[in-house]
Amino acid sequence: MRKSILILLVLFLCVSVANAQRAKIETKAVTPGMLASNTAFTSDSTIASGLTNVANKTWCYVDVVNISGSATITGATWTILTKPSGSSAT
Repeated sequence: MRKSILILLVLFLCVSVANAQRAKIETKAVTPGMLASNTAFTSDSTIASGLTNVANKTWCYVDVVNISGSATITGATWTILTKPSGSSAT
């Protein structure tokens, strides 16, 4: 009985790891044409260069891409883990 439970547990863990999505965060350029034609942007949206290094108080749009398969990522939660002292970034 114990051996069966152990085998099921190992099998479950292997399937969980095999089905995990791996994601890549990409910066995205935003052009004036994209702002005008895409309804996903809000009234306070602005153009952005898409560069990976951006200046302080500069807009930067990021996107998450699934690099482990063909499944579409339907949602993401962003968290700032570290930030400079005195930063008010949220």
